[in-house]
Amino acid sequence: MLVAGKAKKKKGPNEELLAVAREARAAGMTYGQYQAEKYLKEQAEQMKKEREAREEALLKKQAEYIKTACQEAGIGGHTILFSGSIKPTTPAQKIVAEIVGKDEFLAKISFMYCDELDMCFFYDQTGAARMSYSGATKAGSDDIRHNLVMAFKTAEIILDKMQELSTGKK
Repeated sequence: MLVAGKAKKKKGPNEELLAVAREARAAGMTYGQYQAEKYLKEQAEQMKKEREAREEALLKKQAEYIKTACQEAGIGGHTILFSGSIKPTTPAQKIVAEIVGKDEFLAKISFMYCDELDMCFFYDQTGAARMSYSGATKAGSDDIRHNLVMAFKTAEIILDKMQELSTGKK
């Protein structure tokens, strides 16, 4: 085809292949090596996206399980997602971070009727319902006489319900 006195070059089906071959050569690889590496990178990226989607869905389920268990035990069920902007600050929160071993984790924080008893409810990497705790008290405190016992009985109810919800087993 002539356009203004010049022949217009038509792109052939091999033009794409030649472009990829040039990229491969520039990267110091054969065409096959380049294509294989490109394919593996694409597969790794797809697997990463799928894993992140599964983890996000799991966090949503776990947040719902924790909320349900806490509400059934008579405490609020609000959970916190610790991540880049929200860091663990209390000893119990730091224990969770060490157990979970990730920068991002979900936990329910409660002071459980006590002046200084910090409890965090969470699921570990295996999906087991867990709780961390730390606290302090003083002589003559109601915590010693009554509140600590009540707090740990409530914690047992919450953990049992969390485990039941996540596994379907009582």
